[in-house]
Amino acid sequence: MSEKRYSIGRLPASRRGIIDYMGVAAKKHSISALFDFDVTEIRTAVRAWRRKNGRSLSLSVYFLYLYSRALAEVPVMQRAIYKKNRYVDFHDVDCAVIVERVIDGRPSATTRIIRAAQKLSLHELMDEIDHATSTDDAQLFSGKKKFTFKNLAAHFPSFLRRALLNYVLRYDPTKKQQMFGTVSFTSVSMFAQGNGWPVPITPHAVNFILGGIAKQPAVVGREILPRDILSATLTFDHDLIDGTEATRFINELKK
Repeated sequence: MSEKRYSIGRLPASRRGIIDYMGVAAKKHSISALFDFDVTEIRTAVRAWRRKNGRSLSLSVYFLYLYSRALAEVPVMQRAIYKKNRYVDFHDVDCAVIVERVIDGRPSATTRIIRAAQKLSLHELMDEIDHATSTDDAQLFSGKKKFTFKNLAAHFPSFLRRALLNYVLRYDPTKKQQMFGTVSFTSVSMFAQGNGWPVPITPHAVNFILGGIAKQPAVVGREILPRDILSATLTFDHDLIDGTEATRFINELKK
């Protein structure tokens, strides 16, 4: 029985930051709407765009493009609480996008905040994502940047880190915008096999996640045909956004 059948490692600072982040986010009153997109024609159009422009446009970036523009038309979807009885509506869509890149030789999920995403073209959005996946800039609490307050905070006791996060997320909307963006976007469609609806925990007023794609029968005109159906989830803060407003936003996004 002396043979070791396990190994022990130390959680990196970046993982401790995520634990704090999720702990604070879990206290929000969020609602998730699960729905589908028929993306058969969209996938055909994306392939045509690739041939015409000579760039590898992904379905995820295309939806990020649509998402950002739809948000700019509905300011309430970016609302943030200010103190107890006030709120702030942001004019620019500063979207926190989850991207995968290699850190210390391992694939890791990191966050890229795309500023004023609603003003960017498809080419510009692609440049942002390409840079995020290839840069060696460290993520929040990674401990790999030069000495800053963020890196110092990674070594605070957990109760103090969470108190700082809670203050920023609940009482300082401009600092929240600077550190975390105003909304978030995630795509697991490139990894998922078949359809499925991820349900996130998020501190943002709105988070949009693309799930998997599956072939499913659908009514097209008078026929039932196989179609490419994309699962998607919109999670919103019910303290700030009513269900009717979220539904209108989803319908606008679908159009």
